[in-house]
Amino acid sequence: MKNFFGTFRTENKLELFDFNNNDKIDYVSKTYIDDVAEEIVNLYELYSMGINGKFNFQVDNQNKPYFIKRTFNSETDKEIKEKFEQYWITKIK
Repeated sequence: MKNFFGTFRTENKLELFDFNNNDKIDYVSKTYIDDVAEEIVNLYELYSMGINGKFNFQVDNQNKPYFIKRTFNSETDKEIKEKFEQYWITKIK
């Protein structure tokens, strides 16, 4: 099984984690969305490597996906705090 990673307008290094201390390799994807003229969105989603070597999108026991969504003003590059959304393993402050 092969996994391929790449970046576009995001960090230039690969980071792997073990979020739940379960010896599974976790990866946080970062998607850059710039379809709206005034805003740029960075969407982070969680994947974990299964026993077959494939990374699987992670959801909780109610099938709700883990994500972090940060929205920025495209002119100032400042985060729009009121638009911050998340459903993560632990609450992000």
